[in-house]
Amino acid sequence: MNTVKREVDLHFLQHYRHDLMNELQIILGFLQMNNEEQVNNKLNEVLTQLECERKLLALYMPKFAYWILMFNHMNSEFNLKYNINIETPLKKFDEQLTNDCKKFFDIVYKYVDIAKTHSFTVSLKPSSKDIFKVSFEINHLLQDKEFQAICHNKLQVRNLNFEHKEQLICEWTYR
Repeated sequence: MNTVKREVDLHFLQHYRHDLMNELQIILGFLQMNNEEQVNNKLNEVLTQLECERKLLALYMPKFAYWILMFNHMNSEFNLKYNINIETPLKKFDEQLTNDCKKFFDIVYKYVDIAKTHSFTVSLKPSSKDIFKVSFEINHLLQDKEFQAICHNKLQVRNLNFEHKEQLICEWTYR
């Protein structure tokens, strides 16, 4: 492992630890104010995040997990959240899924105003016909037909689909 990567990883761990300490200090503040409801809410929030991380790591996809966990740290113009609704290890899809997600964000990056922060949620869930489905929910609509055409051209994925509701949903499957 090269020195630069180690420094980036260490910097990420420092930020992660700092954020966790902030959460614990908030909980301590609520305890000191005898605000039991806020303590419970904050503890549930932290425990939910830790459970999401557990599910991510249980997929046995180290490249994808690393990409997800490092994403917000490395991309200040995006806020990426994730939901893992699948319990099956997906190790054989690790490299492919990671590369497809990177390609997707390379395309997205060209169509968003980088002066603003954009929220995304990526979900992995079981699929009835395939092994699993990847779904990206984007906080603003990218209705540009060129964006969709480029995604269809550059992403070599199964069943690529776009749906416009309150936000754009882009999904595809793996078999």
